Amino acid sequence: MIKLIVIFCAVVFPICTFSQNSKAIQPSKTESKQQSTESFDKYCLKNATSLIQNSGDKSIKFAGTVQKLKGNKVPTFKECGITLKENETQYFKIEGSDQILAVKSLFVLRLNHQNSKK
Repeated sequence: MIKLIVIFCAVVFPICTFSQNSKAIQPSKTESKQQSTESFDKYCLKNATSLIQNSGDKSIKFAGTVQKLKGNKVPTFKECGITLKENETQYFKIEGSDQILAVKSLFVLRLNHQNSKK
């Protein structure tokens, strides 16, 4: 009987202990989702906007006008007060410039973000 108790303790106790430790090591689904969201937000800030040369193409539908840029830095969409749209790339005239600020859609940003992880 004592041998049975010793064997039981030797087998079951380590399994229970390892099971609890492995759960503590793995991040929860909520933490993982939050990290993924933060990663995507950083990606959007860095990659959502770009400057393109205005070729005078009248087929571009402008969403508005933004103030002239300081230096050669491409502003983020947040600096310009722009909200990203799900399925629409937005184009903005830049005051006093022949350049256009292009803001990618969330759909395009998600695809590019997924591909950048591979």
